[in-house]
Amino acid sequence: KGEFMYKASIIVTISNEYALTENFFGNLHQIIRDDINVYTVVDGETDRETAHLLQKIEQSHSNISIIFKHENLGFSKANNIGAAVSKAPYLIFLNSDTFPIKDALYKMIEFMDNSPDTGVAQGLILYPQSNLVQSAGHIFGFYKTAHVFDGLEQDNPIIQQTAERQALASGFYITRRKLFIEEGGFDELFYNAWEGLEYSLKIHNK
Repeated sequence: KGEFMYKASIIVTISNEYALTENFFGNLHQIIRDDINVYTVVDGETDRETAHLLQKIEQSHSNISIIFKHENLGFSKANNIGAAVSKAPYLIFLNSDTFPIKDALYKMIEFMDNSPDTGVAQGLILYPQSNLVQSAGHIFGFYKTAHVFDGLEQDNPIIQQTAERQALASGFYITRRKLFIEEGGFDELFYNAWEGLEYSLKIHNK
């Protein structure tokens, strides 16, 4: 599937949650156009119903590709596989339980277009149950890291400001594909945690 027209590639890993997978793509179809494509890496899929759903989605959408891996590789390796086959200028990493709203993905792309010195950017992540802030990036304290402004109201003025962070949460962030490939992608030492933080921290330090 040619990619010369795509503004960005969404990379998402899927396991066995049928309902989550169906909801994720149901939301995605409402918010992306044909100028964004999707690489879905199936990380150790064993559920036939989920596999059939993904095959049906791929057949009916030219901008969605499914990559089946029959062993559980973990978040880092699975996302690196998706990133490696993309040719779009930006990679947008989404967790399968993250549901971007309205034009959020396009705002991320526009921000990167207008910010040539930025290597990684994160959207605001909210708890779906309460709409309170879950993550506005990472900050570091003594022997620990924490999500910035965890639990605050989203309309708090400090939440609405664009700001530099030490590191970011990869459940909802964008990076330049060329940079990601040059840096070797997510460190595959990590299995299902910290890889997104580590990559963004490395880019920030760079």
